[in-house]
Amino acid sequence: MMERRGVSEEHAYQLLRSKAMLKREQIEVVASEIVKAHETLTL
Repeated sequence: MMERRGVSEEHAYQLLRSKAMLKREQIEVVASEIVKAHETLTL
């Protein structure tokens, strides 16, 4: 996320946290989904 969006670590964390709050999921779940999507798209 940091590389793709060109944001700092703190900003990337805030984006993850916001997304998790919107989805009412744990931040770890949202982060895992992002990693899986990235791996799928970059194969």
